[in-house]
Amino acid sequence: MRDKDFGITIHFASDISDLYTLGYVASDLYQMWVYSELIQKNDRYNIERFYGEKAKYFNRYVSVLDEYREQATIKEIKRGSVELYLGGATLVAAVVMPIVAIKAQTYMQERNQTVTFNVNPDDPQLANVLDAYKRDVFGSGNAGVDTLAAYLKNKGYSVKAISDNIYDIERVTDRYGQRIAKTIRKHH
Repeated sequence: MRDKDFGITIHFASDISDLYTLGYVASDLYQMWVYSELIQKNDRYNIERFYGEKAKYFNRYVSVLDEYREQATIKEIKRGSVELYLGGATLVAAVVMPIVAIKAQTYMQERNQTVTFNVNPDDPQLANVLDAYKRDVFGSGNAGVDTLAAYLKNKGYSVKAISDNIYDIERVTDRYGQRIAKTIRKHH
């Protein structure tokens, strides 16, 4: 099955409609796009340097982010809402970016926040699988991501890049999920 050219829709609820907060959240989601590309390329040096356990948060001026800016382009903007459509995503991005949003939502719900945003792949089968992941059908933590990858493999998706990076994906998505939740909480 294809591992390129997935679409990803990012929808922000009306309570995240100021550019200041959107800028921070969009920056974090873009960093997840780049992280996904690095996983797809198996670029261990930059994964460890920018997303590794000892890595510090970085700003938007680092060279690794600049390298992928042409790939993460907005293909469509819907009128009347803050909804963006990104095309040309890898399978890794189509899985990692929604997982980050799921984790951010979970952290916000634990603190009784009702602010919502969604990140969904355009592939209906993949969207259904990620919805099941959101409901903890596959479990949680590393085991949940591992079970998710195994399930996707059984459905015909090429998941080698995901399977080879289970621990990193879980750790980085958890970190960025917390970061996005804190950003939204701080500004609302």
